[in-house]
Amino acid sequence: MHVTATVTRVKELVSSGVATISLGLTLGIGGLLSYPCSKLYMRLNFKYLFLCGIAVGCVGATLSIIGAFADSGVLLLLGAVVHGPYWSTATLYRFAGMELAPLQSKPTAASLVVFGGILGALAGPQLAVAGKDAIEGETFAVSYMIMLGLLVVGGLVLLCFNTPPLPDKTIGDTVDSQPRPWSALVKIPTLVIAILNGTVSYSMMTMIMSGTPIAMHDRDYSLSGTNGIAFIIQMHFVAMFLPSVIAPLLVRFFGPLWLMVIGCLFFGAAYPVYFIATTYATFMVGLVLVGLGWNLLFVGATVLLPTGCRPAEKPKVTAVNELFVFGSTGIAICITGTLVKAMDWPQAVIVTIPFIALSFIVTVGYLIVDNMAKKKQVAADDAVFTPTKGKGSGLTEAAEAAEP
Repeated sequence: MHVTATVTRVKELVSSGVATISLGLTLGIGGLLSYPCSKLYMRLNFKYLFLCGIAVGCVGATLSIIGAFADSGVLLLLGAVVHGPYWSTATLYRFAGMELAPLQSKPTAASLVVFGGILGALAGPQLAVAGKDAIEGETFAVSYMIMLGLLVVGGLVLLCFNTPPLPDKTIGDTVDSQPRPWSALVKIPTLVIAILNGTVSYSMMTMIMSGTPIAMHDRDYSLSGTNGIAFIIQMHFVAMFLPSVIAPLLVRFFGPLWLMVIGCLFFGAAYPVYFIATTYATFMVGLVLVGLGWNLLFVGATVLLPTGCRPAEKPKVTAVNELFVFGSTGIAICITGTLVKAMDWPQAVIVTIPFIALSFIVTVGYLIVDNMAKKKQVAADDAVFTPTKGKGSGLTEAAEAAEP
């Protein structure tokens, strides 16, 4: 809802080059606040941190309502800035779900939290369209009112639950419980791969997603209707979250690393579609493929991230991961409007290809190297525990010496 309403309205009030800055500000501020929010998350009952985020989100929605009534692009951008802290806390929901779940259910917990976004994917764009002209001459004012109401409802629901405290995160006395410096952590391949794929998946997906309404608006597509911009954004969100229904099965069958490789392939499949033509069908199919690719990449990275660090290291690892993911996403979105305006749509998409290729090459490269290392280890173990025949075999010589 926030994406559809704010990007469209700022484009009308200011320019297409500034349109995506609203979403970029939300994610950029959220990224900058991810480190302190993650620190608070590890020290407080997450219920209170999430309630604080919702309260700030209500302030951002209120500013957006005032901006809609005043036809002020500045206030809409300010509302996007204030919405950033809410976004920063909301991204931690998946980690709360994983920490509260038993070890064997962590992939299920992560996917269920991501799957919760499917309701927003279905309802958000349509609610934005429904409220767009509900008050004559006050474009999107009612849409922002609906957003404020949903935030209030979410806060009330959270207040009704007595959330259990997260598992104890205190540092013990064993060597394995002590946090290591970043100079040691950056040498852990799975940790680096998880942060890389999470960063690339979110930033590149959001760049394509936020650039689509601008490119379509420039081609005179309407906002509403089955052939409208909002419907494509809606289908994109469905594609983003629908695979979460079977994500736990996919993680168990493929593992998080292969899941991310498949996600890169979905991204790659979208690029030829965009270069076939700039029709409604290609916008739809391309954005759906990008949504599917994002889900597999992001769920895989989320599941892989905690496996590369000790419990005592999770606060700083989570914080840095969120900083990379949403900081880079904010930067990517801020330049999307100008990029689409300067290069036109198919050419603008090319910018994302090297980053997806990097994720693919690094992940596949690690899988190959890791598989070779495992084969060498198996061969070494066989050489130690399997006796050989002939001279030079200690076991054979001992047996021969024991014979009469």
